[in-house]
Amino acid sequence: MIYNYEIKYKELQEYLETLSRTDFEKGGIIKPAYTIRDKEVFKYDLSNVPSEEIVQYNQPYLRDALGNDLSVVVFTKRKYRLPTGYVIRSRFDRTIIEDCLKTYGSYLNGYWLIPKEFIVYV
Repeated sequence: MIYNYEIKYKELQEYLETLSRTDFEKGGIIKPAYTIRDKEVFKYDLSNVPSEEIVQYNQPYLRDALGNDLSVVVFTKRKYRLPTGYVIRSRFDRTIIEDCLKTYGSYLNGYWLIPKEFIVYV
């Protein structure tokens, strides 16, 4: 499935900078994301996870990609090399938050959904 989308990067960055670390924790404002690969390859039980929290192929999401950052990446079947040399199954788009330690007071590790008001599928 190919998604055509537009992300409002400037507004997303301004919004994420107003949040705190607790907004990223389970049950916070920013919802955690799970990839479809977690279910297909690693056989995770995602039956209790709402379908909108499962990232499909070619869908953008937020993750700690470069280390101590929050970046937009697009989930793919193919492996891509990040600017740091690390290889992930996502295509790097851009960094939204450069320094999570400075912004949130702690490191953020994991995947999160981009809030619906900042992404438009066409």
